Amino acid sequence: MRWLKKVDVSSEKNRWLISLAYVALLIMLTYLLLPVRFETNDDGGLREIIAGYRTPEPYPKTVFTSTIYGQFVCMLYRMFPMAPWYTIVFWGLLFVSFCCICKSLLKIGAENGVSLKNVLLLYAVLHAALFCYYLWFLQFTVVAGICLTGSTALIYAQRTNDSLTNARFDSLLALSLMVFGILIRYLSAVVVLPFLFLAVLWQMIKGYSLPDLPFRKGLATAFKNFVSVKSFVLLAKVALTGIGAFVLLFGYEWYYDSKHPEWKEFETYSYYRGLYTDFPNPTYEEAPELYDAIGWSPELVQVSKGWFMLDKRISVENFKFIQDHKTEYRASSLQNDVDNPEQAPQGAMWQTISQALFDTQNGILGIGVILVILAAIAFSVWSVLSNRMIAACWMLATAGGFSVITLALIIMGRLPLRMYMCILLPAVILLVFESLELRRNEESPPNKKEKVFLIGMPAVMLITAILLFLWIMGSKQVSTSVKTVVSILFSGCCLLELKSIWNCFAGRKTVGRCSLIALPLLCIGGILIFSEFEQAAQSHEILNSMHLEEHHQTVTQYLVEHPENIYIYDSTSYLLYPRGPLYVEEKAPVCNLFFYGGSLANSPLFEEQLAAAGRTELTAEDFVENGVFFLYQVKYGEYTIFSGIEENEEEQCENFVIDQISKNALSQMLKSDYGISEIEIVDRIDDLYYVYRYLPAAE
Repeated sequence: MRWLKKVDVSSEKNRWLISLAYVALLIMLTYLLLPVRFETNDDGGLREIIAGYRTPEPYPKTVFTSTIYGQFVCMLYRMFPMAPWYTIVFWGLLFVSFCCICKSLLKIGAENGVSLKNVLLLYAVLHAALFCYYLWFLQFTVVAGICLTGSTALIYAQRTNDSLTNARFDSLLALSLMVFGILIRYLSAVVVLPFLFLAVLWQMIKGYSLPDLPFRKGLATAFKNFVSVKSFVLLAKVALTGIGAFVLLFGYEWYYDSKHPEWKEFETYSYYRGLYTDFPNPTYEEAPELYDAIGWSPELVQVSKGWFMLDKRISVENFKFIQDHKTEYRASSLQNDVDNPEQAPQGAMWQTISQALFDTQNGILGIGVILVILAAIAFSVWSVLSNRMIAACWMLATAGGFSVITLALIIMGRLPLRMYMCILLPAVILLVFESLELRRNEESPPNKKEKVFLIGMPAVMLITAILLFLWIMGSKQVSTSVKTVVSILFSGCCLLELKSIWNCFAGRKTVGRCSLIALPLLCIGGILIFSEFEQAAQSHEILNSMHLEEHHQTVTQYLVEHPENIYIYDSTSYLLYPRGPLYVEEKAPVCNLFFYGGSLANSPLFEEQLAAAGRTELTAEDFVENGVFFLYQVKYGEYTIFSGIEENEEEQCENFVIDQISKNALSQMLKSDYGISEIEIVDRIDDLYYVYRYLPAAE
């Protein structure tokens, strides 16, 4: 590794070359070791829409990404239809964003005397702990967040002594990544932009070059830098680009909707549908009068929670009625609690927050919040000891913003892991950058205040780590393999913390900077990523063992052979899982396969697919018509539902399947609301599916 010492990292060209090569190497290793997939079926659906795999041609309009971004990818598909452009564009953006983060690390490390070896090791830890998972499992929400994080990194690392060419290139690249992030998923941009503007603020006050001064003098110097012309030029450049991106996004949406007014109506429907399906709402038992008022039966409420949307009662008017009156009806149903306050649940808000932080997803959200806050406190205390008060305030603002955004989304009732990662990534990156700038005169022994900190802070973090470790070890939600990995990482963290304390007692040079960084990164990586890796690996093993690609091909072949019919599947089917990110449709699109609901049900795109299949409408009332069939999956990988039944006993198997179908939520709703109870098996698709239909109710 001696040759690394000879590399000139002070050159911007060398930093970019090292970043390009190192990031490419880590990405290649990731894909050699881990098979790439989409994290959720959302990306698979978006890919099929934009690529035109379910409609006669590529379609730019989706619910989640902007139409102008969809037009860009559609253009690529029209030019070269045999390339997986949806994935290629994401890979390109991820690669550029990671290179920007790595280059910024190299630049800050070189300025502060951190060796190239240590910077590369630090980036490898970030890659393994934070970046690796979303290279393995692509997800458009996080891709947008990573684009904006790369933009944030470039803005943070800019310096006044940069050459004009380098400064312009970094600015152009940072602004381009910001625009792409906003256009891919503007909701991701909303949670990352506060961190980006924190980086802009750092540049405006020239935080990287502020002298070590008491708070008032430091504040005066920072304010003087803040009101300079160059500072406002930077702010205007970033703000106008961000505003321009949002204007472009919403302006083009308005233009597209004016040309396609049916989409405007659907977007209103989609907004209220999202409030119903994505956020907490009362069950039928909690507010029966609410659902009775709009004609929803208990069975319809239940099946709609499973994304069934093909019913005329599931309308924008009824979704809006639920949102407008759910509090009123829920309050009336809980009147007993109001009359008897001693029986009412106390601390509901705290229960909601604590449950979201510590009782779900192996408690990784709460642990991430605790560790980021601890790291920010550690770095800020170090800065205070060095009279870098403004830096201390800036770091606390970073951690505070991270916590406020996280808690706000939890209180709103909607914080999926992918959105949490969009908040976590820029917060951790900014704190890591600042950790590289922590400075102290290592030649002289620490003074009394420094000694208290250098002993106390690692001790506090060690105690916190022990408590978290004990909680994880005692949690029934965490698997044995995750506990094993966490134990190994915990041991390493403890050794680093103890070494820091021992060195300080012995009067030697401390390793405080390394130890303060190691615990948050390793713990977040160990607890967050490995638990997700395990769950994802189990899912992938199931899907891989059943040959998901062959599964889709078998069903597709059957659909091609029966173009006169339409086939509907529900949320229990593996057809809901998308094909691999590199899949390319080589034949004409199959338009006669439908999910029984979802976010695009009743959309103009859905109607266009119906028209291609020879229909104008598809609701629950149409389920008994000739040519409308349903798919019931009976084989999941190596597992079959016919446990204890000989599969050659066809009649017995069919009776068993009919019995199982009649018990599902859709059949229960059709029976209670439409009197449809008769089910007929009409065919089989290999050994994977039974094809069945609902028979008209007897007169």
